[in-house]
Amino acid sequence: MSPLGAPSIYSMASFLLIMAALFSCSTPQSLREPDSEKTSPNLVRSPTETTSDDPESDPDYKRAKQFDDFLQGQLEEKETDKLTNECHQNPTDNLFCFSVVNYSYFSRKVEIRKAAKRVSKRRRKRVYPKFKKENVSNWIELRYASVSQTLRGVASQKPKRLELLKKQALEESKCPNNIAISIAATLEDGLPEKSSLNEIGKLYEKGGGCIASNSSDKETMLTRAGLFFFAAKDFESAKRAFTTASELDNTFVARSLYWLQRVQMQEGDTAGANTTIDALKERYPFAFHTLVALIGRNSDPGELLETESTNQIKRSQQMPLINPLIEQVEILNRLGFEDSAETVLNWAVAESQGTEPELRIYLADLKKSQGDYFAKITIMSDVLYRNPALVSKETMELYFPKVFFPVFEKQSKVVDPYLLLSIARRESAFNVKALSHANAQGLLQILPKVRNQILKGKDLFDASDNVAVGARYIVKLLSRLDGQIHLALAGYNAGPSRVTTWLKRYPVADPILFTDLIPYRETREYVASILRNYYWYRRIHLGGDKIPPKQFLELAITK
Repeated sequence: MSPLGAPSIYSMASFLLIMAALFSCSTPQSLREPDSEKTSPNLVRSPTETTSDDPESDPDYKRAKQFDDFLQGQLEEKETDKLTNECHQNPTDNLFCFSVVNYSYFSRKVEIRKAAKRVSKRRRKRVYPKFKKENVSNWIELRYASVSQTLRGVASQKPKRLELLKKQALEESKCPNNIAISIAATLEDGLPEKSSLNEIGKLYEKGGGCIASNSSDKETMLTRAGLFFFAAKDFESAKRAFTTASELDNTFVARSLYWLQRVQMQEGDTAGANTTIDALKERYPFAFHTLVALIGRNSDPGELLETESTNQIKRSQQMPLINPLIEQVEILNRLGFEDSAETVLNWAVAESQGTEPELRIYLADLKKSQGDYFAKITIMSDVLYRNPALVSKETMELYFPKVFFPVFEKQSKVVDPYLLLSIARRESAFNVKALSHANAQGLLQILPKVRNQILKGKDLFDASDNVAVGARYIVKLLSRLDGQIHLALAGYNAGPSRVTTWLKRYPVADPILFTDLIPYRETREYVASILRNYYWYRRIHLGGDKIPPKQFLELAITK
């Protein structure tokens, strides 16, 4: 099984069409160049509150209602033409004119983004090793082909030929060497008896070393190499791999930093390990591996919740012409036009790259009013990982929203409701109607076949029913997997039978090492993400004197 997810490969023709369409969108009229002489001082105002229970008495109501009708397609053609002409002639007379005039730009840009997500992946031709006597006759083709192209062909080889491939990959001095990764992944399937941990580490290091430095795959492969060296107790090689991975720019390197300090501890370099943990805390203050490292040295990860929040910014100075969109959202929300507010907020979010991070936090907070928790969490993740200085209790509460908690709390006699909350955040972003391509449904993304085994007849698109099934399924997995929460979560994502296979393949006592050795990237990230969620939900809402359950502490304190 491959440790890599299938690479996202778009059809080049489709990609070029999308990019051409995107760049052909004309820049919004008021976003081209700020012109102070043509911008009315009344165009951007401070947020106001409704002073009456009757929204129609609000001075903004008439124009907001007209704009709402415009967005919802409820204006007659003559009225639409009249509004458009008025906005072109006197754009500063009506705040909503900014969006009316630029409607085509914003709506087309959103559609292009949606289309980019829908573009199907192009299936690349599989490449199989070819042999001529005792030599690989298509070696250069194998080196350059992607892992997904060669993995099946490598896995189908008999031991003798696989040994030839392994030897040539280890001796190869040129890049790329993608075939080394396919060979390493194939050799993992033979663990623990048939392969050398050290050789698997060398193959991942060979292949990973050739990957471009700005690719997250490089960190993934080098860290995976280090994990196999670590498991083989080759700490010198492990340190080399983890150090190289942790020094990459524009890549998430929390895992490699964590394992680097583990190697340093093995070498007795306590000062070096503490320096690495400090770097981990500074760069990734709330990440799973940071939690594990800090708890391991008896430090309190929750100290960041004592940080004072930065004053909220509700208007941009760096990009002031995004401000009319924000004010429109505030007005539309205030007057109950929530669908139109969501439309305009999506435009604002799309235009917000490059604005102040504090403003993007405000946009995420506005998303809360729309119930779009996926977008809210996505914005907060991007902002806080890029700007760790903005982490505080207030921003962490936005990043870890406490949604549907009474529903989860009903299952408190079955399983910790904060664990259920943590799973729902990852699985569906609290979308009751979420439906995956595999037909997983609802808040906890339950498959109908699982429902039929647990509580037959429950409606998985009903929040209470879904959570009732999910709670009992988690208990079943915990029972099957010796009560170990990291194994239960891996089973929830990939299936318990796969976890049983992995336990045989990677017979390591360290639960952190086992979790990071999981061959499915999605599953190992899933487990780490939910355990992180679990810690922070409990810490934020139960306080410092309410430590996480025993299972998580055993996981976190492992050294």
